[in-house]
Amino acid sequence: MSKMNQGKINHVWSMICSGVSIDRQTNNLSIFNVIDQIRVPKNGLVRAEGQSGKEGQLAVPISFNLLTLWERPTSDTEERASVEIRVVEPDKKVRKIASYELTFASGIKRLRSISPWGGIRVSSSGLYDFKLFLKEDGQSIFREVGNVHLDIEILDESLGNHEKE
Repeated sequence: MSKMNQGKINHVWSMICSGVSIDRQTNNLSIFNVIDQIRVPKNGLVRAEGQSGKEGQLAVPISFNLLTLWERPTSDTEERASVEIRVVEPDKKVRKIASYELTFASGIKRLRSISPWGGIRVSSSGLYDFKLFLKEDGQSIFREVGNVHLDIEILDESLGNHEKE
């Protein structure tokens, strides 16, 4: 495990995918269409929710899930934590996008979280880094525990070429 994981609850892995299915009988997880790159023409972008005007931010209108597996070494007590997901854009601007609560019931060592997304705001082509931060009960600050990269390429619809920056 990486040095980032030094708490009662640890990040095992995360990925971006288009769908997830959990079998009710076996609790097995099926992951559909792992996404590490999105190529979208400029005319396929939409105005981000709450944005207007010529300078409003654009978004890629694609639904996806950020799937994460968490674990802990012991399971004798209930453990709670808060999770924040921050996206670092290619220009290094950081946006807090989502947050949720984790609850490990007594007897549970591993926990999956599925964070659904209805699209992602974009500023340019490049690497969008989804960083996961965790704050366990009793802690005062979030610690970075993992990340997932998503390469977004905005294509010029008339030429079919990569956006010139």
